[in-house]
Amino acid sequence: MSFNPTKCDVIRIAPCCRKIIDTKYSLHGHTLEVVDASKYLGVTITESLTWEKHIVNITCKANRTLGFLRRNLRECTPPVKKASYKAMVRPSLENAATVWDQHLQNHIKAIEQVQRRAARFTSSQTGTSKVVMREPGANTGYSRNQVLANSFPRTVSEWNLLPASTVSAPTMDAFSIGTI
Repeated sequence: MSFNPTKCDVIRIAPCCRKIIDTKYSLHGHTLEVVDASKYLGVTITESLTWEKHIVNITCKANRTLGFLRRNLRECTPPVKKASYKAMVRPSLENAATVWDQHLQNHIKAIEQVQRRAARFTSSQTGTSKVVMREPGANTGYSRNQVLANSFPRTVSEWNLLPASTVSAPTMDAFSIGTI
């Protein structure tokens, strides 16, 4: 496998009290740029390991997509609007949610604002309907590091509560039916 050095970055993740040695990295003769945040598989990772920048990115993308749908599907029926929301907006809000599992109230509020706009769009109302992506719950996992405490442990414990038939579902449709 060959790497394209112009698409590679260096992100330094270290405790705030540890001194970082300023080192230049190169790949195929190209010096790599040091950045404070980078996108990997649709998830924005920052040097501080916070999800603020990721939440901002996904909500901005979802709002732009929702605006596009509102402009172009203004006269469509609610089922068409709902299907377009589920196909184009919701996946950008849910992408890799098990990794960045929202737990701060301002993150939850930002995502729910997009969902409220989408609910008004899909129902063709101006009221404040609410579409819930997932209900935030209490952190059940233990972690000395607060960054990790609100990512995998909580999601894993919820996954482990699913029935075996749902976990081993052969298709996504069968899995969706099993989780209802």
